[in-house]
Amino acid sequence: MKNFIKNKTAASLLSAVYLFVAFVVFGCNTKDDVTSVFDSKNIGNRPTPHIDSFEAVNGEYAKLAGVGVIRIHGQNFSEVKEENLVQFNDKKGTVLSATSTALEVQVPYLASDTITVQISVQKALQYSNKITMSLQDPCVLLMSDKFQNARSLAVDASNNVYACIADDKGVNKGIVKYDPTTKKYVTFAGTSVSIKTWSAMKFSADGSLYVVGPERRIAVVSPTGGAVSSFVTFATSEGVTMLNDFDFDSQKNIWTGGVVTTSKIYSASPAKVVTAFPFTGEVHAIRVFNNYLYIAVNRNNVEQIVKMKINSNTSLGSEEKVFEVGDKAPADTKISSFTFASDGYMYVGLTQAPGILVVSPNGLSYENYYPSVLQPSSIYGKYSGFAWDSNTFLYAIQDKQAKDKDASGNDITITISQLVKINTLKMSAPYYGKN
Repeated sequence: MKNFIKNKTAASLLSAVYLFVAFVVFGCNTKDDVTSVFDSKNIGNRPTPHIDSFEAVNGEYAKLAGVGVIRIHGQNFSEVKEENLVQFNDKKGTVLSATSTALEVQVPYLASDTITVQISVQKALQYSNKITMSLQDPCVLLMSDKFQNARSLAVDASNNVYACIADDKGVNKGIVKYDPTTKKYVTFAGTSVSIKTWSAMKFSADGSLYVVGPERRIAVVSPTGGAVSSFVTFATSEGVTMLNDFDFDSQKNIWTGGVVTTSKIYSASPAKVVTAFPFTGEVHAIRVFNNYLYIAVNRNNVEQIVKMKINSNTSLGSEEKVFEVGDKAPADTKISSFTFASDGYMYVGLTQAPGILVVSPNGLSYENYYPSVLQPSSIYGKYSGFAWDSNTFLYAIQDKQAKDKDASGNDITITISQLVKINTLKMSAPYYGKN
């Protein structure tokens, strides 16, 4: 009888311990993002895990939320990666590899100056000790209706950001200037009823803002803002109906293209001398890098980037294909914008998922850029309007799908364009207009 009571008491105590462990494990994690590996069948006598230290795996990127990969050193981890749960506050990291003394973990998308990291291992009764770290947000959304329905971006030499914005019907509402330091907005250039919106903007060395859009001209706004005036106007016979993009070369010549019925691209010298070059296909985006003219174009339903050496404002070298979207995105995906980092890597904005591709300098390899942070879903669409500041931040326009009502009260889906600031941890290749 004593043994029975003793065993029953022991069983009750063990049940109480199980209930306490279950309360600690399940009761503390109220967020859906974290799911404990513990249940009654997983409780055992595995030793308690312990964290000694951690180190970066992917260099500077390890400090970016949702992007970084760290290696945690310690003891008593499981060599089966799925049996280790690494918590960052109330978020769960992704264990990429595991040994008994080291875990390689991709950090969750959680930006904070103080993040508590703790590990639990299946069949161990207790959590590990705690360590703290900080993570930076790699992508900041500039929440302001001033930038809603932005159509193009530019950044000046002082890192002020400029956006050409439109109303819900696409009618031009002018150019807004944003100071990231003071976080203040001002109207830089007024509206014009003769156009819809400017499709591209870039600064020249003297601080003037050049623009192109649904007109047969390159226009310019003075450094102090105000009205838009013509720089060069193309003859009606050229068949220019839309200029989608442009860029400056090292000699301050402007290269532009778009929808041109006569199948041409153009250069315009600082002296306003215009030269036409035969070119097949609608130009979606243009960038000058390392004395080459890069053009995003669609030919025979193939979205691609080609390049030609710039010999002078009146001479281009032969065309070479650099990159093709192909099966890297859905079949109807377009290139909406692209630019270069100083190391030659190309950042390609797409109209659909995966959003942004980073392409190697030789064009032979690529990766989806910050996929856990930037990749579009059914809510978020294309990235366009790339403009790099003089530091490591790339500004872009991100399209977002939202629900609304029409005039009759019916449900409709609208597109809202919002401004995002992406920390690339890289410097931009030269923008020859302002550099």
